[in-house]
Amino acid sequence: MHVSTFCAASCLLERFSRDGEVGPSGSEVELSHRVYSTVLRLPGGAETRLSYAWSVEDAWSGDGVRGVYRLAVLGQTTIRPTELRIGIRVPEGMVVARATPGMRIEGDRVSWEGHAVGLMRFEVEFVDPLPGGVWRTLVGSG
Repeated sequence: MHVSTFCAASCLLERFSRDGEVGPSGSEVELSHRVYSTVLRLPGGAETRLSYAWSVEDAWSGDGVRGVYRLAVLGQTTIRPTELRIGIRVPEGMVVARATPGMRIEGDRVSWEGHAVGLMRFEVEFVDPLPGGVWRTLVGSG
């Protein structure tokens, strides 16, 4: 089986593992998206777990006072639904103003776990609590 995982063109793969074992994943570009591919050989009834950890530099849009992180995931139809776990770190000095329903906010992390089904969109808005954000904007250090 050939498995390809697509990401934004600016996506940087930080870690790939199969069943907890860190290993390589090929990288290419297709239709302006980065594609990480691997080949799997599984006997009937077997299962494996692939894990990708990546960062996307331009996924954030905003300034020193507020910003929004957006993520779109397209789940594929499979016999067993694909498990999806998302973890987002809150930028230093910011708090979460809102998040897509179903996302959990715990300290400096926002997370979601479930099955990847169809096109799923996630959004988290961060703000700098007053008065620090306003002050940084006025003095130009934000």
